[in-house]
Amino acid sequence: MKTRFSRNLPGLTGKLDGLVYYYHQGLDEIIARTFTQAERNPPADRMKLIMANLKLIQPSTGYKQNLKDYASKYNKLRINREKPEANWMNLWLKLMFAMVKALPSIDLTTLTRQQIYDDSLPCITVRNAIECSLLPNVRNSERYTELI
Repeated sequence: MKTRFSRNLPGLTGKLDGLVYYYHQGLDEIIARTFTQAERNPPADRMKLIMANLKLIQPSTGYKQNLKDYASKYNKLRINREKPEANWMNLWLKLMFAMVKALPSIDLTTLTRQQIYDDSLPCITVRNAIECSLLPNVRNSERYTELI
């Protein structure tokens, strides 16, 4: 529901009295809705473990820059105009899940940086991921050689 205030409170967001207030840019309004607690489910718990583990891998600065450069070229591809990737992290997650699909023996809940190096997994460089068809090919993809 749209909200009205007796005083001008342009930056109000958060929880108050069982309602959640947030600013909606498209409507240029502050919206209020009832607060609901999400139900626990096993797939969400598994995803939580995967995301926590992937955060521990901590890609190098050069690898992140390669993904940022790749993202700008990726978004210019004709097939990706409708669904651009906003940042390097989205592409990295896409890469990791594509790798698991290609190599089912990999478990993202226990994957470590050392295991990536030891097994020479396709995610070790962006160029290697492109060569293994985990990511679409873009121009000058041979430049993306920074190690994870």
